[in-house]
Amino acid sequence: MAEFLVRVVDKVNSDIYLDSKCLKAGDVVVVCPDGWAWGNEELTNPDWRIVAIPSVSVTQAQAFLAPELDTDPTRPSRLLRRRVFRIDLTLLPAAWQAWIADATRTQPIKTFSGSVAQVLALKAAKVRLVDPNAL
Repeated sequence: MAEFLVRVVDKVNSDIYLDSKCLKAGDVVVVCPDGWAWGNEELTNPDWRIVAIPSVSVTQAQAFLAPELDTDPTRPSRLLRRRVFRIDLTLLPAAWQAWIADATRTQPIKTFSGSVAQVLALKAAKVRLVDPNAL
């Protein structure tokens, strides 16, 4: 079983190059094994949620942590993101949407009881950013 720390609010920066490095809503911050001793910041930060997923191993969950890679190493992009995949939060059921929106954090950890296939169905590849300053 794996536990995901998921960002539910975009982190932003006014500089487009720094903003591309910021984690966005649906990005997995970290994956930990079942029963992880989460710190107070993870449990109380309104921008994060912790999701326990019994059907997914830590090894399988690592795919959500993959960084975006250059497609052309001869012309490296300055807009590569920290994560190439995100969890599409809009595909979650209404009860999950309510839990994400609940800033009180009375239930800091929620268990997703879906199958591996259901978890993978929530995995979305991000659209590559185009550098407006590149020729």
